[in-house]
Amino acid sequence: MKSEADYYSYKKELNYILKHYLLPSKKERKELEAIVNNFKKKLENVLEEEVFIGGSYAKDTYLKGKNDVDIFVRFSNEDRMNDLREKLKVFRNLEIVHGSRIYYRVKFNGLIFEIVPILKIRKPKDFKNITDVSPFHVEFINKKLSKYEKNEVRLLKAFCKANNLYGAETSIHGFSGYVLELLIAYCGSFLNVLKLVSKSKPPLIISFDKSKPINISVITLLDPVQPRRNASKSVSGEKFSKFQFLAKKFLLDVKNNRSIMKYFKLKKMTIKKLQSLSKRRGTKLFVKKIKIEGDSEKFLSKLNKKLKSIKSSLNKEGYSVYNHAYFLNKNEVIIYFEIEALKLSKMKKHYGPPVSVDLKHFEEFIKKWGEKNVYVCENRLCVDIKRKDLNVLINSLFKQYF
Repeated sequence: MKSEADYYSYKKELNYILKHYLLPSKKERKELEAIVNNFKKKLENVLEEEVFIGGSYAKDTYLKGKNDVDIFVRFSNEDRMNDLREKLKVFRNLEIVHGSRIYYRVKFNGLIFEIVPILKIRKPKDFKNITDVSPFHVEFINKKLSKYEKNEVRLLKAFCKANNLYGAETSIHGFSGYVLELLIAYCGSFLNVLKLVSKSKPPLIISFDKSKPINISVITLLDPVQPRRNASKSVSGEKFSKFQFLAKKFLLDVKNNRSIMKYFKLKKMTIKKLQSLSKRRGTKLFVKKIKIEGDSEKFLSKLNKKLKSIKSSLNKEGYSVYNHAYFLNKNEVIIYFEIEALKLSKMKKHYGPPVSVDLKHFEEFIKKWGEKNVYVCENRLCVDIKRKDLNVLINSLFKQYF
């Protein structure tokens, strides 16, 4: 059994991480507040609508070194939202972002402000777009979480960010900031969240008021602001499994009095690391660099689909994909495929229709491939064809998609 001294050493390390790496200093808070208030005033000078500061800044769950702030502009009706773009042209570096509803990005005094138009609603059920409910999210978190719990959110966010589990975007399929805040609101602490996740068997269903979900996913966290909505719908099975794996490893390290600092250090992939991994595994590695064009979220979402298509084409040709993914390096994306370096036959089987096919189609297949070459395999007509060379195939696929 762990002694009180052992437990204290673990808490001491967490407090050290929080104080030195995650918690904004008084100076940083003051500087950030001045920039945010200044920008808000500039917005209010060009807009008639109410300007509302939201996101992690408004909830005080943001991490040290924060460089983005969410600002919501409340409109009485959706039609008036169309005028927002014209009014924001006073900002020279205005960027248009296509989400569930068009929003805007502006760089100002070292910060990135995301300006989101929302509909002014009286109750969450009156929303027309999920962003309309954002003010209610801020209100709930600020009422529900204590100062201590908000710092526990910081630990959970840093844990997820360091291990590539943070972000609800379709290119990531991870945990949103709001979901992590809700997990702390439900469990009370960072450690309790890890304990809950470590012992759960998917689907994990979490409800603040015993509401029943309409749709169940690998983790179903019902939003207390909208009790039937699954706030964690974006989390994929793969991301949840990785979260559970890391939660169990973390708890084992705590149990055995080992340092937990590694869980809060960002894991950066490099081509050198890839090459080292591939060498150890005995795989054949293919790497390609691509520049991000246009909206990064849309670009990465399309990229995921392209990678799936490439993997499918390689599998059809008989090449087993050991691993494939991408990582970001500034304004570039590094995509990679590891192929199992097994020696394959020169030829591969090409299946045609069932032997029972009508005589017309039977004859067409025989004529196409040559009578001497066709045989029967698994109740289907079959012919041996030359397998495409791996190097030629993957280079042609990269040219086709990129």
